[in-house]
Amino acid sequence: VAYGGLVREPLLSLPRLGKPELAGVLRARLETSRLPERLQAYVYQSSEGNPRFALTLLDHLLAEGLLARAPGDGDWELQGRPQDLEETTPRELARTIEFEIERLPESEQRVLEAASIPTVAFPAWMVAAALDEELVTIEDMCNNIARRVPFVHRAGEEELPTGTRSAFYVFSHSLYRDVLYRRQSPARRALRHTRIARRLRDLFRGEEALIALDAACHYEAAGDWTEAITMLRVAARRAIELRAYGDAAELEARIARIGANLPAAKPQSGGIAAENNRMQTPTDEAAAPFTGPAKA
Repeated sequence: VAYGGLVREPLLSLPRLGKPELAGVLRARLETSRLPERLQAYVYQSSEGNPRFALTLLDHLLAEGLLARAPGDGDWELQGRPQDLEETTPRELARTIEFEIERLPESEQRVLEAASIPTVAFPAWMVAAALDEELVTIEDMCNNIARRVPFVHRAGEEELPTGTRSAFYVFSHSLYRDVLYRRQSPARRALRHTRIARRLRDLFRGEEALIALDAACHYEAAGDWTEAITMLRVAARRAIELRAYGDAAELEARIARIGANLPAAKPQSGGIAAENNRMQTPTDEAAAPFTGPAKA
């Protein structure tokens, strides 16, 4: 794929490097046999082994004076505090990613933005739901993108409760998903999260407990606190049925936190705690009652 003659474009097509291979790339770029302490781990963690990202990071560290030769022996050293490195990484790589995304057709940018709503891995049916379009149309577009764009890969297929099969895909690096997600306005993100949550509930009608947590996460991201609490209550009831009282306690705490966003919020935890107490048995230590949230 041609991207305007970028000097390092071929590197994007290379497979991810392991730590030893990446260290070799860094040593060659710096023309040294010794790498500074923390440099290899930092670059590997931030680039996830992507060669282009690794070199982009290295160039940025050199330009910002965060990597420099030490007086005397001339060895390379990292300068400044560890948090200085962490604060600059996303910003620098985001600019590189944004440049790539902007070179794609607007229709493909729109699909990829919707694909960023779920996670780094995304099924075509969720993208179709987020855009309120037909699955066949969106899956064809995702397949075309995966064939041409180096940072999207087709990863397999899954079967929906309706019997329909849908392909799913992954971004080659989590930062692609992050940049695409942030490009959208809050209102657009909220709308797409809501559409996905509703589609989940439609697909699993009658078995909502199986997707309650996923739906709750989408409602919460959309700022729909009432629906988020509804789905969390479904998940909490299932946890109690399975005698997973620790999970139920965490869900109760989460419901209470979300409930604070509601106007004139009322306590959100009594029903679940009471149901837990009714279901426990005195001789079962694993089913001991919880008296409040286990975690904040």
